[in-house]
Amino acid sequence: MRQNKLICKLAFCIAHFSLLIFLGISCSKQDLTPPSPPFLIPHGNDEDSVDVGIDAVPEGDWIYLEWRENPEEDLAGYIVYRATLPNSGFTPISSMIQDTFYRDQSISIGIRYYYTATAVDTAANESTRGATVDYQLASKPFLLSPMEGDSLPSDSILFKWKLDGVNDGFFIV
Repeated sequence: MRQNKLICKLAFCIAHFSLLIFLGISCSKQDLTPPSPPFLIPHGNDEDSVDVGIDAVPEGDWIYLEWRENPEEDLAGYIVYRATLPNSGFTPISSMIQDTFYRDQSISIGIRYYYTATAVDTAANESTRGATVDYQLASKPFLLSPMEGDSLPSDSILFKWKLDGVNDGFFIV
């Protein structure tokens, strides 16, 4: 029995060591201080002239996340976490990322997602999770009128569109 526990612990250590090598992380434990958590940039105001932070991508059905670069010299990368509840159930949705952005392409329309991220240094120290941001991708409106090929009066144009699941709201045309 005791020998089985020792074998399990040894197997776990070997698997952990192999993962660290695969990720290119040094196993030197001289550095015991984890990096500071990344700061995810929330969605900006619709009136902002520059798009930054978390946002939907109009050309596709994914959510774009952005964060400020971590200033640590020994930074190995970032890990992005996602949940469908605001304070629990976070699971990693990325492996080690070198960039300061991520595209979440495995989402569903109409579900609110909560995101956070951690920073990992070259000694495999992972930071605490940073602040949480959330976003919900709405379905895209589709044009009801005018239809393609319709002749349009020169004095006025009336656009009609439908957006499933939304009774009112603001639209930019």
